[in-house]
Amino acid sequence: MKITFTTESAEVHELEVDSQMELENIKALIETMTGIAPADQILFHHEQELTDPKKTLEQYGVIQDDILFLKKSPSSSQPSSTAAEHISQFVLSRPDLMQQLLQVSYLKDFCQLLNELNT
Repeated sequence: MKITFTTESAEVHELEVDSQMELENIKALIETMTGIAPADQILFHHEQELTDPKKTLEQYGVIQDDILFLKKSPSSSQPSSTAAEHISQFVLSRPDLMQQLLQVSYLKDFCQLLNELNT
């Protein structure tokens, strides 16, 4: 399903995701698009903060074409210099997530790059 998220600076991004993806995986994808570490992301859906990293989008009531609002945590100081390494390790440690990412056409190149980096 397609969802959109917008940032405080009015950037708009679209994601093609599965309704069974957990919030922690959505935040990892968002990090690849924004550079904001998952720990520094505050996501809202219909003015409700999404806080449980293990809950799926479906459990939060997120449906096709919904819009999420991304706010950067005020306590975050600087982006992590090793964010790319963290996301790479996270994605590669989850074969199920890798398969979901491969199904999303514009992320195929990203997944192939991750595989190449680890071979």
